[in-house]
Amino acid sequence: DQGPAMSFRLALSLFFTLACFAEPELDDNVYVLNPDNFDDWIAKNDLTIVEFYAPWCGHCQSLAPEWAAAAAKTRKLKPPVPLAKVDADAHKDLASKYDVSGYPTIKIFKKGKASEYDGPREAKGIVNFAKKLAGITGAGSLTRLKSADAATELISASDSLIGIFREPTGASAMFNVFAEVAGDLPSYVDSPVKSAYSAAYKDDPIAAVFGIKSIPAVLFFKKGATEPVSMPIPRNKKEFTEDAITEWLDKALKL
Repeated sequence: DQGPAMSFRLALSLFFTLACFAEPELDDNVYVLNPDNFDDWIAKNDLTIVEFYAPWCGHCQSLAPEWAAAAAKTRKLKPPVPLAKVDADAHKDLASKYDVSGYPTIKIFKKGKASEYDGPREAKGIVNFAKKLAGITGAGSLTRLKSADAATELISASDSLIGIFREPTGASAMFNVFAEVAGDLPSYVDSPVKSAYSAAYKDDPIAAVFGIKSIPAVLFFKKGATEPVSMPIPRNKKEFTEDAITEWLDKALKL
């Protein structure tokens, strides 16, 4: 009876077929490409930016943390612009196919066609370059709320992200993180979300009307909602990051 043997061979064949189309490994938000997955990856993504590097290259080592920090943001853009990398020293044939002669060499792949990247080499600049490349324009605005009525008016008109902070906001690292998210918000959400904040030295009217006892606070209101979704604020201020806010907001938008 060849039944079990045939089933095993079919299962093995299916496994290898799926393995061929598996997503490339992610290394610190950067996709790791090699000759086995490169063509499939480029075909699958309408727009991606690929760094060809050598592990011993000093300029590549300097770029690595910036590339990773940018990749964490560009893969969440709407539409996404994933960043990838190829060890050109280990895969010389693949590198020579794209005329890579120095390191790092960065290529833009748009609908499979390669072109030279001549953009910035620091994280914020790379993200802004990727946004322009993807046709993402416009920045979010951050409105200061001076009364409970202003907050109610905002929430009745649109989905709203509201931050509540202590004065002086200029000295608050957490407020600065929130402001960065507000500015980038149109790049990361499918539907419009208005951003606003309230700040006071002592009694905050916005906090009072929504029963907020602990400040800082970050609240999301669906349009017309009377109760907010509150973000759990980490005790360690260093964990209050742009990624933490956008990941929480993404979940709140789906509730």
